[in-house]
Amino acid sequence: MRVGPPRKLSEFEDLTAAEEQLLAEYASGEIVFIGDGGRPGASAGPERQIRADLIRYLLLGGCDELDEAVHEKGVLVVGARVTDTLDLQGCESKINLLLMNCHFDEPPNLLSARLASVSLNGSALPGLLADGLVATGDVSLVGIEAEGEIRLRGAQISGDLNCDGAKLLAREGGQDGRGSALNFAGAKIRGAFFLRKEASIKGSLEMTEAEIGSLNDDPTCWPGPGNLILDRCRYGAFTGTGITAQERIDWLSLQDSTQFDQEFWPQPWEQCAKVLCEMGHRSDARLILIKKEKRQREWARRVLKSQLDGALLRNDYERAFVKKDREKFIELAEAAYQKLENWPKAAPGKADFRAQVFGASVFTKKLPEGRTLPPEIAKLPPDHIMAARDVIVSTWTELQSLRIWDGTLSIFLGYGYAPSRAIGWLVGVWLLGVYIFAVAWGQGAFKPNNPFILRAPEWAYCAPDYTPLIQHEELRQHDARNPGGQCQLACFQNQPEANAFPRFNPWTYSADTLLPIVSLEMQQNWIPDESAEHPAGQRARIFLWLQIAFGWAFSVLAVAGFSGLVRND
Repeated sequence: MRVGPPRKLSEFEDLTAAEEQLLAEYASGEIVFIGDGGRPGASAGPERQIRADLIRYLLLGGCDELDEAVHEKGVLVVGARVTDTLDLQGCESKINLLLMNCHFDEPPNLLSARLASVSLNGSALPGLLADGLVATGDVSLVGIEAEGEIRLRGAQISGDLNCDGAKLLAREGGQDGRGSALNFAGAKIRGAFFLRKEASIKGSLEMTEAEIGSLNDDPTCWPGPGNLILDRCRYGAFTGTGITAQERIDWLSLQDSTQFDQEFWPQPWEQCAKVLCEMGHRSDARLILIKKEKRQREWARRVLKSQLDGALLRNDYERAFVKKDREKFIELAEAAYQKLENWPKAAPGKADFRAQVFGASVFTKKLPEGRTLPPEIAKLPPDHIMAARDVIVSTWTELQSLRIWDGTLSIFLGYGYAPSRAIGWLVGVWLLGVYIFAVAWGQGAFKPNNPFILRAPEWAYCAPDYTPLIQHEELRQHDARNPGGQCQLACFQNQPEANAFPRFNPWTYSADTLLPIVSLEMQQNWIPDESAEHPAGQRARIFLWLQIAFGWAFSVLAVAGFSGLVRND
């Protein structure tokens, strides 16, 4: 009894019509068209059937029983039904394998094979096993229809991996697409990965740790949400459509690390931004990094929120336990178990929630069906406390601090990737200050910011209600500085003594008060008058304090942003 595939032509018995045609034309170097060259069905008869072992035999060079050597172009067949399993595991061939528009009864086995190029264009197959494949040319899967996993894990492809127009359906996931459809994790593709021309993937596409020369893709061809895996995938360029930041954000958002019991993956976002920046799309790269930072920080806050929820529930446990409220305790426990059962496998903070709720000795195992407390709980002393309150306070404080800090960085600096935003805010506050100070000045709600001027006659005598202390006729005629009822500021400006005092300019004044390290000698001479008769001066004085604080804050943020201190690079 023969073991393994035939190694000599004489071992092939009862050749089909299709096999006889292949043996008659294999040495021509031309494509062998079986039938009309169209893809046959699963029930195609002997006129279209070619045993997989015969293809293997020719691909490996045949034997001396052949009339002619296999052509150096390779084995080129179109329109055949390939029966049995094409087993090339561990085989080496320096010629091409082209099986176009073929129907495969079994998934081809190319595990650890070393081949020139592989083309299965237009074929129907129940999967492909090609982990560790080494191809010195291309691997072309254009227009294939596969109901089963296409595996190329750890493959080394010197040319392209072309999946244009391919219809890939995960067998395990069915129409829901939750199984694996295309998996080339850890593969090294020196050329491009093509996924265009109405290709569809119903199932997961795993590219973990793959190295690709470039991606030539169409955003409409990627798998559904949660089915794209790009962790540690590296590539050199985008050469297809979908170059804008929003299109790539939508692409990256198809990932869901929680399905794989992992935390948020920042590397795919940083890799995408790096490639766009190298391609000259720097603004798009910044937007992607900003979105990455936002989601990563959201993840951290959700972890803290889950930890806080667990601590709050533990606090309720404490109260129920101390009060010996058995029913309340069981109710809270069942609610916690139900929440954990409905939570995604690796939702942010799930482990922290579980640790807070069930980490103490008060709760160590699930309640039995009879809704009774576990024996270890019943034996605990009545003064046993889980001390969740400290966790509540510390976690709540940390969570609120993160929310404020993250919000500040997002609004004013784009998390450090858009530090020019701080300059924009500075300009906005400066213009607002110009308006407020100009209005206050127009209403006479400013006064000199100099105690010597405030006591000088040219200012004091201009007060509408000023009354000289010395009632002497010769002196009184010199004190009538404001006979027409002008406001004190207008009267002061009309005095010849005030000509040497710096003139007020709202543009300069707003800049002087806003910029903390710049002195334009305007704030030291003028200040809003916050007296009761000047409401505009009161408002301007309040805004002045706020503007000084904002100026310091924005300046510090701008320095931190431009220096990269607040970025997570």
